[in-house]
Amino acid sequence: MMRHPTLNESYYSCIECGEPAECLYKQYRSNGLKISYCTRCEHPVDKYIEYDATIIFLDALLQKQAAYRHIIFNGGFKAIWKLGVVCLLCDTFTRWTRCSLTSRGAEQDLYTIAFISVLETFIFYCGILCLSVLLQNVESSVKKVSCSSTVDAVMVGSYGQLLAIAALIWGNSYISTMLIVALTIISQVQAYRAISMASMFSATVVIAGGTLCSHVTGVLLSEALSNSGWLSCPHTCLHHVSYFT
Repeated sequence: MMRHPTLNESYYSCIECGEPAECLYKQYRSNGLKISYCTRCEHPVDKYIEYDATIIFLDALLQKQAAYRHIIFNGGFKAIWKLGVVCLLCDTFTRWTRCSLTSRGAEQDLYTIAFISVLETFIFYCGILCLSVLLQNVESSVKKVSCSSTVDAVMVGSYGQLLAIAALIWGNSYISTMLIVALTIISQVQAYRAISMASMFSATVVIAGGTLCSHVTGVLLSEALSNSGWLSCPHTCLHHVSYFT
């Protein structure tokens, strides 16, 4: 099977097939614009440049890989890391809220939980990057992409975690929690598939592997901190359901 070309970050990407493209449109004279077409699939490189942001978000919510490719490669978003930071804050706050219901050392626990969340997040992305490199060497159909693009894709796919705050306000039921977790995992898998051209099974293995590494690390660390007195609430409160992983 033919290997996909490496996507150079100085290029754009066709949202239909993932082929690198030099430009999204060509400008003629002062007001004339013509959308560029992909040399591989012969579709417009990026139809979303004419769409409103609301349509793009809805397509991403519907798990369309084309929408993810637009956001990651062609949308001109230079601060995707800010979304990752907001998701991390949401994860820390929701865990701290559950913990504060069972303990009195709320302020100390906040810093401890933040540390646990940061370390879990770091392990999560490290696991995904390691599995991605392994997958690229095993499956010739998987496109080689940079580490930064992989991290950006998973961050974009983590937007469902923002609903954790809304779930706290509306009432943190088991069903709403499961829906948030399911949306987050599915979005991360689809975003990863959008940049790597991996199969559903391979992408799920990568995301699940990173999630498992993160979860095991978090459980062991929170149990150790709880036993040593750095965490006043039971460590099980933090991992009944993890919003971030």
